[in-house]
Formats: sequence, structure tokens, C-alpha cells
Amino acid sequence: MPQRRFDAGDKQWRVFDVVPLDQMLASPDQRQGWLCFETAGELRRLTPIPGEWETATPEQLTGWLEAASRVRPSPPEERRDDLQLEE
Repeated sequence: MPQRRFDAGDKQWRVFDVVPLDQMLASPDQRQGWLCFETAGELRRLTPIPGEWETATPEQLTGWLEAASRVRPSPPEERRDDLQLEE
């Protein structure tokens, strides 16, 4: 899973792509995957995954971050270790 880190405002964000293994369990707009933006205490999701996001400028990433929908993070005990928010 490729990931990047960038600063937006006074926070450092991690962004990575997520593609569901079982597309039947995902909502129709998420079946092709999404970008997940995370920072301590906040999680956002952007669909569809923008092409070439892995080489986007920090300004492009910030624009996508602002367009992304906020989602409620799952409790820490339900998150996989590699997806936990860094504090």
C-alpha cells in the first residue's frame, strides 16, 4: 500500500489508497477504492482515487484533502496495527 506524508495547516497528514478486497461489501461509489487521509483524531476519504496521486504535489494533496469527506475513525482496538493513527 503506497503512502505519503504531507503538511496541511498545522497538521501532518498521511495519505494512502484503499481498495476493498470484497467489492460487494463496499458501497457502489467505493468499489474502485478511495484515498484515505489521516492525522491524529481525524480521518477523511476521497473517491474516486485521483490518477497519479502518488506523485502529486503537496498543494494537490491539500486540495484533495479539503474535498475529502470526514469519516468517523473506528475505535483503536478495531483498527489494524498498520492503519492506526499516529499521535
